[in-house]
Amino acid sequence: MYCCTGYYLTEYGCQECIGSFGLNCSLPCLSGYFGPRCTLHCQCVKDKCDAKFGCPKVLADKDKTSLEISTGIKTTMKNFKITASSQLVSLNSTSENFFQKLSLKYWVLICSTAFAVVSVAIGCFIFVKIKAKRKRRRSQNDFKSEMELKEFFDNATKISSSGYVYRKLP
Repeated sequence: MYCCTGYYLTEYGCQECIGSFGLNCSLPCLSGYFGPRCTLHCQCVKDKCDAKFGCPKVLADKDKTSLEISTGIKTTMKNFKITASSQLVSLNSTSENFFQKLSLKYWVLICSTAFAVVSVAIGCFIFVKIKAKRKRRRSQNDFKSEMELKEFFDNATKISSSGYVYRKLP
């Protein structure tokens, strides 16, 4: 079984990518984006944004420390101190190649567009070549007609009262 782009395969079926995108969720979210298929924009400093949960807010009680995420998900742990920096996922999106971040549908779109542009350019080139060839043939045919006509009139005998009298060519 295969999953669509933006999903990954688990024992329960296809699950949506959270904190990543692409085929089998292979690409991490770009800096400043998080959540399902990286569609949500962080409202905090980009390096503080968690790819899965967004911007963290640390709240402290006497015996509880909780981490509240901007998506509304709240995780509570007893007697365990949490700092925001320990929950951050470091993203190094600048080192990744731009083309590695594109999903399959964008690759298909880019390749199809490039193919169409190249095909139209080649078609135009061939059309212009054919038109030029036909024009050359016509001008050569016109030149032959003029030569035949000139030869025809040179071989004609003139009669003063009725115009030209034609005789057969040898």
